[in-house]
Amino acid sequence: MGNVVSNHLSTSIGHILKKLLPNWTSGQIKRTWVDFYNKGIHRTKEINVSLMGRGIYPLENRLTDYGNEIVQYLENPVY
Repeated sequence: MGNVVSNHLSTSIGHILKKLLPNWTSGQIKRTWVDFYNKGIHRTKEINVSLMGRGIYPLENRLTDYGNEIVQYLENPVY
């Protein structure tokens, strides 16, 4: 993690995700965010929450322990 997604001091989760997933519609992003919340991957139900900071680091604080395990797997897949 660590991509800069905004030149502002604060931005919304939806804005960050739209930058990271440019081919996804806003509806797809919102539905996936809510689905991940319902599955216990992160702690923030709403996507329009403002976050401080320019990178995706603020999203890391929203992950549950289960979400962190998934990220670790994605960053270091088993070959």
